[in-house]
Amino acid sequence: YGRFCFVLRRCLDGFGADRVLFGCDGPVWTLWYTRKWWVGLIRGLPERGTEKASFTTEEVDAMLFKNAERILD
Repeated sequence: YGRFCFVLRRCLDGFGADRVLFGCDGPVWTLWYTRKWWVGLIRGLPERGTEKASFTTEEVDAMLFKNAERILD
């Protein structure tokens, strides 16, 4: 979990929260965890981030749906 948060934080810092989208390369990842589980993990990042990698609600909303809405609109 700590490594996941670290890498995601680096992506957001490097590319910008407005350029990162949640996506799935399934079906490989869904063998272990469902898409619902992944969305829950990301949705909970503002409350459960790590000391070295914290996230805002705005960043999470952007990754999960706002960026896709903007791009696909």
